[in-house]
Amino acid sequence: MGLDARVYCDCIQRGHIKTPHPFPELLFLDEDGCPNIRSDDLERQVLHDTWQWKDACTHQNCTAIHHRIGNISHISHIRRTIQELQLLTRFEYTIVLQKILFSGSHAGDRITIDLLTALEQEIQKLRTNTHLIHDSDTRKALAYFTEQVQELVRASWDTGNPIIF
Repeated sequence: MGLDARVYCDCIQRGHIKTPHPFPELLFLDEDGCPNIRSDDLERQVLHDTWQWKDACTHQNCTAIHHRIGNISHISHIRRTIQELQLLTRFEYTIVLQKILFSGSHAGDRITIDLLTALEQEIQKLRTNTHLIHDSDTRKALAYFTEQVQELVRASWDTGNPIIF
């Protein structure tokens, strides 16, 4: 178990479709920007899923970016490190701790566009304060985490879709 994050692409919104959808009249984008269909018919759902996975656009599964943030113990380690930095610097990492790292295996959550600026500020502050961490492996892990989140933020800005977990 662990934590994954992704941002769906905006190819469908922009009309950059590789292959037409098998049921265009049923197609819609959910609140995450993920293509879905209005049908309970299993055969139609399978055809839709196959289309989404490989035929919709140049992105696999209509995903602009996907990151494996880490397994449960890695997430716990990063969370503890950031909590320690928070105490040292008296800077609150609210979004990072409450929206991303609160659990090592949450799913169905999202960071919406309105939170991206604040999240970017938190990531920048983490990058600035990395030198306060004495263990080199932990510094590297935190640097990699901030890089992953920054890439997710950029994709979210670019597509207008939230970061989802």
